[in-house]
Amino acid sequence: MTITAPRPAFTIAPDFTSENGVVAQGVPTIGAGESRALTLVFPSGQAGAEGARVRVRSMLMTDARKAFLAARGDFMRLTNTGTSAEYLRAKAAMERRALELKKALARTLDSYGVALDETNTPYVVASRYPALLEQHTVAATRPSTRPVLGIVERPTAMAAAA
Repeated sequence: MTITAPRPAFTIAPDFTSENGVVAQGVPTIGAGESRALTLVFPSGQAGAEGARVRVRSMLMTDARKAFLAARGDFMRLTNTGTSAEYLRAKAAMERRALELKKALARTLDSYGVALDETNTPYVVASRYPALLEQHTVAATRPSTRPVLGIVERPTAMAAAA
């Protein structure tokens, strides 16, 4: 026969602030809060007084995590759409990076005399290659069912700027 010590009452550190500001200590009962989230209700030491009410999610948050979130207050600050400001900042940075990559691609293609149309289909800018333009003009006078080198002259903002 094994003798075990009685299980100690569940106690949260005294510096922990519950939903209603009362220090949580003693053996909790499980209840549901107004938001129907799982809530632990701790007894109060005084008759007729309300005990601490703790949402389980906030109780499971470690002190290190709480310190991290306190240091990064903007992480928890929400916009009026309910999205975290940190997420919006990261999304804007990704969009800026995608735009930078698109501009770099356009510069690289432009250096090779190629451009992208509105549907992002690459085409050769014929005015950048006079010899190919002459071939294209000669080939256009001959009846042919296949395109010659895929050369198409399309006016674009990039070609107009060049």
